[in-house]
Amino acid sequence: MEARTAQRLIESAIAASIVSVPVATLVRAGAEPRFVAGANRCADDSAPRLVTIPHTPADHAALRDALRGIEPDDRHLAPTPWDAPFRPLVEAAVRHSRPGETVWLVPDGLLHHVPLHAVGLPDGGALSDRNPVCFSPSASLMRLCLGDAGPPAAPASALLIADRTSEDVLVFASLETHAVTAHIPDATTVSGKRELLRQLPARPFDVLHLACHGEFRPGRHETSAVALGRDERLTAYDVVDLRLRVGLVTIGACESGLGSLDLAEERFGLVRAFLQAGAKSVLATLWKVDDLSAAMLLDDFYARLSGGTPRADALRQAQLALRRTPAQEVRQYCLSKRPLVVETEERAELDQVLSDLDVLPPDRLVFDDPYHWAPFQLYGDWR
Repeated sequence: MEARTAQRLIESAIAASIVSVPVATLVRAGAEPRFVAGANRCADDSAPRLVTIPHTPADHAALRDALRGIEPDDRHLAPTPWDAPFRPLVEAAVRHSRPGETVWLVPDGLLHHVPLHAVGLPDGGALSDRNPVCFSPSASLMRLCLGDAGPPAAPASALLIADRTSEDVLVFASLETHAVTAHIPDATTVSGKRELLRQLPARPFDVLHLACHGEFRPGRHETSAVALGRDERLTAYDVVDLRLRVGLVTIGACESGLGSLDLAEERFGLVRAFLQAGAKSVLATLWKVDDLSAAMLLDDFYARLSGGTPRADALRQAQLALRRTPAQEVRQYCLSKRPLVVETEERAELDQVLSDLDVLPPDRLVFDDPYHWAPFQLYGDWR
């Protein structure tokens, strides 16, 4: 997207976007349920276009059923295909954007829990096959993330922490941290909440990487947190009080991107907390991720970032690459990273993965299911 185009769209608070909100919030009660989408991509557009999408109570029920069936173990709860109820929303984005343009989505309510970038298009591909996609809790928060600065340079500094002491540590935490240090020259590793909170205000960082599990419990927004270690949790409340000078926060965890279905509590989610605290963008996950596929995706993502690829497109390309990775290449990746794995349990897990891969056909696509690549979403500044 051209800079002058983006600036024009920012001024109207709709940047290359589809914004989906229940129309009941915009018109008097009792109106027929619908969704309203705003779209604007042309420099000479004076205002966003509003597109009304019919949406009945039955449609809303179908959305909830589809949401329950996103993860592989619950696919039997979803319609076939799982994303069918969401396609009318995404097709509106396609009609008002060109291939390759960044699409900015501002979801509402239950749509915060849906990987809209993974929704299928009529041609058989997903939205992220066609466009880089980024998200924001609100249009006003996106304006805060973008500010007056130009596009960021490739990341040169990082602060990272990996949980190695709690009961539910990331299996391949060392692979994830190496994905950062291998591609960002000035990387500082800390341990524990106290040291993290001491380092963060000390200087700006291009990347803050949390190789930790995250959790969200609907109706208990104060428990939205990442586990930094045994009995140490960084909550959304802790984050809001920080004054961050961070370009990108990555939470390589599970359920870190979820916001409450209750609109009154959405602002307490981890993503919103980091953005309000000053982070320009956040990479988070919608559900519990597979540790190996997450490590591979993040390794590729940081490699592309360090090469100057914009954040949204770096994520898009990393997701596409992961989907196309055959068993033979996954095995080669594991063998190349094995010397980095020193923890006994982690080494045993990696050896088990290698054993499992040995019995697969070499060309079998291991991570093409949306479970592996779709939970990763970029929020905030897409550049």
